[in-house]
Amino acid sequence: MKISFAGEEYIVPAEEEILLLQQIQGIMLQEYGKLDANMRFLAKPVARGFLQKLENEARVKHGKEQALIFRPDKKQDAVIHLSNIMIGILREALQHVALEIGTVNHSIASLKVTVSRESSGRGQVAVNGDIGEWENNRSQISGRNDNATVSDC
Repeated sequence: MKISFAGEEYIVPAEEEILLLQQIQGIMLQEYGKLDANMRFLAKPVARGFLQKLENEARVKHGKEQALIFRPDKKQDAVIHLSNIMIGILREALQHVALEIGTVNHSIASLKVTVSRESSGRGQVAVNGDIGEWENNRSQISGRNDNATVSDC
């Protein structure tokens, strides 16, 4: 993750990102542990259903072996397993996040979060002469802006 503070740019080391995410996960799991046993009992099938959906999608895209990461071990709490997977996804996502903090008179005046996706460098592919199809460029197809900021959304 990149942080720009008062014009100075900093890169957060991966170790610090991991510590931050572990602290966030610890707080979430602490709150989960405080829930009434009935609420935790209800959360488990919801988490299992979500994990099953992710597993099915991964099986279609990447094969059976890759999909098994979404399946919790026997007797493992599905909520905790889902939490571990989500932290891994957030860790990957942080590589594409830039946080810009503007200051005025030692106070925060602006905050801008930018999420960008690195391009694979692929562009238009010619098919049948002058007819072109976009390869691996979903922003052109769906109208999605891959460099969207919080203020744009």
